[in-house]
Amino acid sequence: MNGLLSDIIRSLNKEEIRNFKLYSTRIQTREDKKMLHLFDKIKSEGADEYADELVKELFPGSGKNPYYRLKNRLIEDLEQSLLLLHRSRYDEFQIHNLLLLARVFIYKSDYKLGFYYLKKAETYAAKQEYFHLLQIIYDEIILLAGSYKKINPETYISKRGQALQQYITNRKIDDLIAVIQYRLGKTNFVGDNKQLTEALTKAMEKIELSSDVLKSPTTEFRIYKCVRNLLLQKKDYKALEKYLLETLERFEARDMFNQSNHERKVVMHSWIINTLTKNKSFRKSLEFTDRLHEQLLSFNKLMYPKYIWLYYQSRVINFSFLGRNDQVIELLEDLKDQGKGESNYYQSFFIPLNLCSSYYCAGDLDKSLKNLSALLTKENYNNLDPNWKLRISILEVMLHLEAKDFEYADGRLREVKKIFRTTLSREGYEREKQFLQILAALIKYPDAIKRAKVLEKIQAFIQESKDYELGSNEVLDYSIWLKSQIGSPSYYDLILNHSLKTPQ
Repeated sequence: MNGLLSDIIRSLNKEEIRNFKLYSTRIQTREDKKMLHLFDKIKSEGADEYADELVKELFPGSGKNPYYRLKNRLIEDLEQSLLLLHRSRYDEFQIHNLLLLARVFIYKSDYKLGFYYLKKAETYAAKQEYFHLLQIIYDEIILLAGSYKKINPETYISKRGQALQQYITNRKIDDLIAVIQYRLGKTNFVGDNKQLTEALTKAMEKIELSSDVLKSPTTEFRIYKCVRNLLLQKKDYKALEKYLLETLERFEARDMFNQSNHERKVVMHSWIINTLTKNKSFRKSLEFTDRLHEQLLSFNKLMYPKYIWLYYQSRVINFSFLGRNDQVIELLEDLKDQGKGESNYYQSFFIPLNLCSSYYCAGDLDKSLKNLSALLTKENYNNLDPNWKLRISILEVMLHLEAKDFEYADGRLREVKKIFRTTLSREGYEREKQFLQILAALIKYPDAIKRAKVLEKIQAFIQESKDYELGSNEVLDYSIWLKSQIGSPSYYDLILNHSLKTPQ
């Protein structure tokens, strides 16, 4: 069973783990050793933080209360360690820290130092257009003026009024963005919701802003997000590609990017990469993938830990559709070797999933199954989203069927139908349900392809399937896989035929 402690520990990267170990060993006590032991049990062994066995191991014969106190202290230490490590990583964090320092000195009645740190926080917040934080800073300064007579409150009351107007303007845009994101999120970008698109377009037309505000980088970024999301909602990927490329070029020409908003530039590159891939411009997408890598190395690798896997994912996807499957395998195997011993989403899910698919495309069914087994371990499988559990389970049946392990495939198919019975009965899962029926027939009859009724079902499934869509959630596309089972071209050849229909 997962809990807050397990969730926090699983989220930690190497740097955060190292920092926590240093933080927690600053004073070595018996309780500290137990706390580190608990941390290691959860991190390295995947122990259940609610398990009675863990309580008895740490506190034999003492009941659960000491264990819960230890858990709470471990959570607090993890939180403090993370705050210390990241306290100066982003400008906004630094401003919050300056506010806290100012309050500490004001509490100690050292008003001069308190004012110094408030002024420093004001400089940072004004430079980055953090108008919401400027409101808090000016409130603190005006309040401090009652005790520190060197402050002229009128100056800061005027500044607060100006910042408030800017804040209100930006809040209007923030409110609009929030509504757009909420409505688009509710639709999950699926379907052709004409009514919603028209409503959002009208909402954009109602923004009434002065030219000065429109020229503000903060405002420009917000409007960019609105238009970007609208085009995505319309599924107008060609228009989206054009808009993204032109906007990035315009923002770069105006020198709108700096260290404080560097993440925006990284995210813009990710949108361009994904859109180019969607539009089958794989070579151009790889060009922007290289540009993304350059951005990740900027500012002392500020965004590298957070987005480096986006770079690897982009290379894997575009190499795959350019027929460079051998390079995909080489890249993934290198990443697997580099990350041995790590326990994170990419090592436990992304790498084995893509290796499973890539080895299958290379015709190496044994290695495909070997990497699939890594996804099926109790620790990895239990942490998957329910939909991914279903997809991985269907994939397992497909691969064992192709390996002619009919007995195992049949048993696993029965388990899948039983375990996911409720899910498969829901609206939206008709495709999976029909595909499982076809798999059952292929398992039952060795000559199934030659049977007219089975072949009829397969052809009907293929005809009813939409054209192959890049980025499909099916690990192996069901309709293309069926085509490869009843025809001579391999699965990967069929994929390339679909993906290379347009100039690269």
